[in-house]
Amino acid sequence: MLTVRNHIRAFFNSFLFPIYVAFFVLTGHIYSRENFAILMIIAATSLAFLICDDLKFFISPLLSFYFVFSKKTLFGKELTSESSIRFYAICIGVLILSIIVHFIIYRKSVKIREFTSSRLFIGLLILSVFFVLNGAIGYEEYTKSSLVFGLLITISIVLPFFMLSINLELDKRAKDVVIFTLLLISIVICAELLNLYLGDIKIINGRIQKTSIDLGWGVSNNIGAIIAMLIPIHFYCASKTRLGFIFIGTAVMSYIFTVMSLSRTAILFATVIFLACLIFIFIYKNKYSWPNRIYSVLFIIAVAAIYHYNKDVIDKALDEIIRIGLDDNGRLEYFKDGITKFKEYPIFGVGFGSSHGTNDRFVISAPEYFHNTIIQILASCGILGFLAYCYHRIETFILFIKYRSNFTFYMAMCITALLLTSLLDIHLFNIFPALFYSVILCIIEKNGKSIKSKEKMAI
Repeated sequence: MLTVRNHIRAFFNSFLFPIYVAFFVLTGHIYSRENFAILMIIAATSLAFLICDDLKFFISPLLSFYFVFSKKTLFGKELTSESSIRFYAICIGVLILSIIVHFIIYRKSVKIREFTSSRLFIGLLILSVFFVLNGAIGYEEYTKSSLVFGLLITISIVLPFFMLSINLELDKRAKDVVIFTLLLISIVICAELLNLYLGDIKIINGRIQKTSIDLGWGVSNNIGAIIAMLIPIHFYCASKTRLGFIFIGTAVMSYIFTVMSLSRTAILFATVIFLACLIFIFIYKNKYSWPNRIYSVLFIIAVAAIYHYNKDVIDKALDEIIRIGLDDNGRLEYFKDGITKFKEYPIFGVGFGSSHGTNDRFVISAPEYFHNTIIQILASCGILGFLAYCYHRIETFILFIKYRSNFTFYMAMCITALLLTSLLDIHLFNIFPALFYSVILCIIEKNGKSIKSKEKMAI
């Protein structure tokens, strides 16, 4: 019996479980069989909570489940039907129960001090207070939706960080599994977008209609931002092997899919992130430096050659992107609205529920926000909330510097991509991308502490 349990635990802690999750996410999305996919993922994850003594397995379902929801399901009536609500309530209940049982069974493996001693602890605590308080003090038209979304945003950023801080052992194998999970998610999203292009894209007068770029869980901008955020993962994998050309190739593929998302913001900042990663892999010294330098030079030569022989086509495409990019798509009005609200209620803001309009894509209606992280925090949480966010930003920067390494650079580039795209959109406040933000920050700190600890032991 013990042997069987060890084999099952080994499965959950291996590369196989992320593949299992990715398979059901992708097939569930493509064939609109979300309920079956979620059932299989929840069942396996709940069992893992009972079998495994730490939470490395949880990263895969936590970051992946969101991408299972297709356009057909989210815009159909099935998701909000009584049977579906009952089904999801049972799934959530089972998952919560299994989490509680896990922390009871493996309480000796839980180290609360790992969270309270985190460099980010104080900043997260203060930021949480102002995210939850948003607009509650002084704003006469404060709504319950502000409290709901303040709590959701806080939970999405703090809870994963807390759980992984206190109950994750990040050895080399666990770190490799985490990277593999992020790589798989990137590939899954690209596969979903490719499937969309093969069957459900609208083209009018030779132009792809951006409104048809919709995977259900996200539209053009959401899709592009997530793909762009995960481009550095491909470069990190390239830096760790002599066959780095494979992962530089998948990084290029990811960039191409970012362009295919037609998200202007994602294309702009994906270009910046891609070039930063390409430069870093060229200058970074390790045992795979020279192969990767050669691959980088060959990539540049290939791009130059492709441009030379397809100059007219590429210039026309770039002109079209620039033409579209000059259209602010209403963002300036959103910015002005947010700044006006901040001026009227500068101390605590007007809350998240007082953003312009609502987005009914999800079962719980979400604010449309102001399409800029800084303006959003100023308008929703006031100057005090903004100062709390600045303190958190300073703490994360110090974290990157303190634990600087090849690994930290690429993880920090993921965070940077998310923050940059959130300057013209609001991905950080879209709940689910915040899960990536939380997990990646925790992994950076865990890895840094592990390396420092080994260095002290060596001394």
